[in-house]
Amino acid sequence: MANSLIGLSIAALVLSGSLRDCASMTRFNQESYDCSAVGAPFTRIVFRDTDIGKQGTVEGGTPTKVTITASDDNRITATWGDGMVRINRQTGAIATTLSSNVKTYACKQATFRM
Repeated sequence: MANSLIGLSIAALVLSGSLRDCASMTRFNQESYDCSAVGAPFTRIVFRDTDIGKQGTVEGGTPTKVTITASDDNRITATWGDGMVRINRQTGAIATTLSSNVKTYACKQATFRM
């Protein structure tokens, strides 16, 4: 009886661990922020990976890349040329700091996973 209880406990642990890791088994992740309707200095920022040190693509602006310096479930902070970009991942709001000027934009956030 004790051996079967130990076996069931081990099976439950393995199953719970594998179910938890299913979310990380996606083949494709994309997180984007569309700013085309708000007059930002770019039309869109796209991330395929949001880890620190990874780059995102800037569409409709120069430079064409941002490099992530901080990232959590709520925010992404990235360098963009000589400036900074701070993104609220929940609302899509983006704050840019360029030449000591801070501006905010209400961009539209979208996430795609496959």
